[in-house]
Amino acid sequence: MHIPCQFISKFMRISVPVVLLLMLTGCSTNASGTSYTPPTKKTPASPAGKLTEFLIPSANSFPIGITSGPDGNLWFTERGKIGRITPGGQITEFSIPTANSDPVMITSGPDGNLWFTETTWAGPNITSRIGRITPTGTVTEFSIPNANSYSQGGGGYLYGTGFGPIAITNGPDGNLWFTGIFGKGKVGRSTPGGTITEFSLSSANSVSYGITTGPDGNLWFTGSGNQIGRITTGK
Repeated sequence: MHIPCQFISKFMRISVPVVLLLMLTGCSTNASGTSYTPPTKKTPASPAGKLTEFLIPSANSFPIGITSGPDGNLWFTERGKIGRITPGGQITEFSIPTANSDPVMITSGPDGNLWFTETTWAGPNITSRIGRITPTGTVTEFSIPNANSYSQGGGGYLYGTGFGPIAITNGPDGNLWFTGIFGKGKVGRSTPGGTITEFSLSSANSVSYGITTGPDGNLWFTGSGNQIGRITTGK
């Protein structure tokens, strides 16, 4: 509440406590005078480093990748499912249609959907796919060419270690780019429609891991053999 300051002089003849009360509540004058507004209290910000953890409904879910979605939520991968968590911590899980499938990394796509890398364990072979999930939870899977060419060979399957596609990113050309194709020395590209193309690395035994868009409009990735790689988009 603002009280005209000219009234304060009248109250000066009444009582000093009254004047103090008026000044504490604030006073104001017309456009030709000065005004006083009492300071407002600011709500203190949360302290840096405050940690909150949210339990995933499914036991032994092993979450790995996480990204910010176009719907204002966070989306993450877990064993056999894609998860969505609101900023308030409410979690919803969406199952992958193919049994025994493990999503690994996830990113927001140019089409307003979420895209993820996926590996399926089936007997001695590992099948890989690129998956797409809409903000409402509809999942579509796209097979990678020669997806059944990798054989475990008794070495033991370890979730999230790179047996199949690993990282995925939204490219500057409007496509999705991903790495880690069975250790066959390739980087992959998927259109928003699910058409997948593979590009061979210089060494057939190389494995690509992380990938991101560079400031030069190309894709940059990490690889085995003490190397950093760059791949152009063709645009």
